[in-house]
Amino acid sequence: MVTTEVFLRFWAKAIPSLQIHPGDAMALKGNRHTLALDTLVGPFMGPVRTAPVILLTLNGGLSGVERDEAKTPAVRELMARNLRGDAPLPTFATNPAGRKWTESRLAQFGLSYEVASLKVPFVNLIPYRSREGAKDLHMIKRLESARLVRAWAHDTLFREAEAGKRVVVCLRSAGAWGLESDTQRGLSLFTPRFTRAGFMLHGPMREKVSIAVQRTVGLGRQPNEKLK
Repeated sequence: MVTTEVFLRFWAKAIPSLQIHPGDAMALKGNRHTLALDTLVGPFMGPVRTAPVILLTLNGGLSGVERDEAKTPAVRELMARNLRGDAPLPTFATNPAGRKWTESRLAQFGLSYEVASLKVPFVNLIPYRSREGAKDLHMIKRLESARLVRAWAHDTLFREAEAGKRVVVCLRSAGAWGLESDTQRGLSLFTPRFTRAGFMLHGPMREKVSIAVQRTVGLGRQPNEKLK
C-alpha cells in the first residue's frame, strides 16, 4: 500500500541531488529516452500532502531556462522544499513560461493562481522533463518513480477521490494512469476528454469538473444548489 507519506519519503531520497532519483539511475542509463537529466526533477508541484484537488499530468516541458535553474541555489532550495509535499505552487520567478503554462491550465477551472496556490497541485507521471513526453511513455514501466506514483494514485489518491475526500482530475495520458477517458468514478475522480496540451474539451463533463473543483476550493456553487 503506497500512502501519501510513503510517496513523499520516496521523493525525500532525491534530496540533495534534485536531478535524478537514485531509484531511477539504472533505468535512465540503460534505456533510450529523450528525458532531460540536467534539470531539476519534477514529480509534482504544490502541496500534495493535504491539497483538496489534484491534477494529473504527464511530465514537464522544456522552455530553455530549466538547465540554468538547476544550477541556481535559490531555485534548488525551492525544489527541495517542494519535495517535502507542503509547499505552495512555485512562483516561477525565473521561468515565466512555466508560470504561463500553469496559469492557463488553472484558468480552465475558473481558478486564479492565488486561489490555487495552496489547494491545487500538479502531479506528473514521469518526473523528468522533455520536449515531447509522449515519446518516453515506454519509460513508465522502467522508472521506479513512475511505477511508484501510479501505485500511489491507485492505492491512495483514486480511493480518496472516489470517496469524495479529494477531487482528482486527469489532464494527460489517461490510459497510462490506468484511467478511462470521459468517465467519473465515485464522487470525484474525473477523467474528462482533453487535448495533448492538457486542456479539457468542451462539453457536460468539463462543466461538471469545473464546478466540482471550484466548490472544493471554496468557490462556486454549494452542494445543495442546482445547476441552471
